[in-house]
Amino acid sequence: MTSPKVPQGLGLNLKPIQSVDIITGIIKKEPVGLPETLWNLLRGSVSIRTADEQRVHMFRNATTSTLPDSWFGHTVLRALRASLALCSYPTQIKIVHNDSKIEMLVDLKRRTVMVDQHFFDVSKVHGRTCRPGASVLVNGPFLCDYAVEELFAAAQDGLSKYNPPIITHERRR
Repeated sequence: MTSPKVPQGLGLNLKPIQSVDIITGIIKKEPVGLPETLWNLLRGSVSIRTADEQRVHMFRNATTSTLPDSWFGHTVLRALRASLALCSYPTQIKIVHNDSKIEMLVDLKRRTVMVDQHFFDVSKVHGRTCRPGASVLVNGPFLCDYAVEELFAAAQDGLSKYNPPIITHERRR
């Protein structure tokens, strides 16, 4: 899947490619390029936001939730914390219920990684078991490594903007 290209020479306030990916992939909107003069004019009088500002705004109204009381949720959280610790990132993770369908947001001011709670609920991560012949045990020792891998890759993407990782990670295909 290729990323859409940002038109050049329009004085856009979008960072190339990265912001376009955020807008189309996470916020599920179509980006529109504005000349810088129009952007500055609208910015002063209308509620207009960059892609990162929109993500923060969407998470601001989310309610804090507790970790589901299951082995699966606790194991995913411990594996994510361990992965972040290997890369010398902050390990304090605040779990946030997210109504806006944004899976993760890095907030370095609070030194937290806010994660949608669906990653910690085995029935919401996937409908059927990922292990052939095994039944999904809600309160048994069970872990889907791909859920941790997705969370870690997203956290590393967000955190590496500010602090380069000691260990790099490449997703399995």
